[in-house]
Order: sequence, then structure tokens, then C-alpha cells
Amino acid sequence: MCQDMRPAAVSQEFSRFHEEILPMFDRLQNNRKEWQALADAHEEVKALGQQQQQETAAKKVGTEVCNGGPAPKSSTCCIL
Repeated sequence: MCQDMRPAAVSQEFSRFHEEILPMFDRLQNNRKEWQALADAHEEVKALGQQQQQETAAKKVGTEVCNGGPAPKSSTCCIL
């Protein structure tokens, strides 16, 4: 038997000798793919959230919005 004792490795080794285990091994592999897809989607959402937080923080750093863009720092008034 191999040194890697994860459930997939154990099932793969047993499926070589016992064909009855093969459907269980296939479901295990499918389950792993589904969980990995969910983890990838979660990482994308997490990265988007962090990016939005950084953009929001960058906008709050002292720039006022005037006419849809940042107001010049030397300006004392804003023309709408």
C-alpha cells in the first residue's frame, strides 16, 4: 500500500483489488472536485471583497469628489 493514507489513496488502492469499492472511489473523487470548486469560488469572493475595501479606503484618504472626479487640493470651492 502507498505511504499516502488519505481516503482517496486508500480507496484507490482497495479499488484495484475489490471492484465493489470503485463506485465509492468515484463519488469520493467527485466530492473532492465539488469542494475544490466551492473553495475556489470562496477565494474569488474573498479577493473581490478585499479589493473593494482597499478601493473604498483609498477613496476616503482625503480626496473630495467634485464634478465626478477628485477635487484639486488648492481649491477652496467646488463648481457643481
